Amino acid sequence: MTGIASDRTVSCGDGGQVSFPRVDIKISSNGEYSSLENWQHEDRNRAQLVADNLYLGPMSVLRDKQFIIKNNIRVLISLVDPRLFNIVDKRSAQLDLGPALKVVYVHTEPASSLSAQISMDEFMLVSQEINLARADHVSSLVFCETGNEKAAAAVAAHLISTRGFTAVQAIQHVHSSRFSVHSDSQTIYYLQAYESLCSAQNAVQSPSSVQPKRQREPDEQFPTGLTSKRVH
Repeated sequence: MTGIASDRTVSCGDGGQVSFPRVDIKISSNGEYSSLENWQHEDRNRAQLVADNLYLGPMSVLRDKQFIIKNNIRVLISLVDPRLFNIVDKRSAQLDLGPALKVVYVHTEPASSLSAQISMDEFMLVSQEINLARADHVSSLVFCETGNEKAAAAVAAHLISTRGFTAVQAIQHVHSSRFSVHSDSQTIYYLQAYESLCSAQNAVQSPSSVQPKRQREPDEQFPTGLTSKRVH
């Protein structure tokens, strides 16, 4: 393993700046978790492995049946505009995986800020789906239109809630795997708020209060705006 250290400053719309502290990021020497050292412009159109059994990429990856099958991806987590759900339906059906493929739709809102697009409750539900996939020994693909904004933020939120990363560490980890990821100041602030929420929940949670997670049924509807279905 090799490491890189990153200092990053992001400009805010009001003229101010948000400075990221120096954080060491471990990079696999064989590129397993990072394409940063060999990143090419075309890699924006591919999915990258961010953590064990977890891929991040754009919606266009759904056209790559060979990639989906080769990497044992059986859970697709969509954060695209709801108006594109029919395209996701069509492309997932064309993978010809039948009921073995699970598609999870997060009902994001078309808006300029991340906080208006996806709620923190939906971040948690996305993380649960990723964990369920891993428990079933299959991989999941989290995607949005570009793979660089909503989906990247959801993956960063997953790392915050499951690995104890700070918002900065999570963003930098995702960025080290997918170099085209875009994180503006609003996204950073929102993930920091999510980090605080996770910290507060962990502080009040005792072992006796932990309830076992139930397996969701296919086609279950979630009032918070997340829909799960099997492909037929």
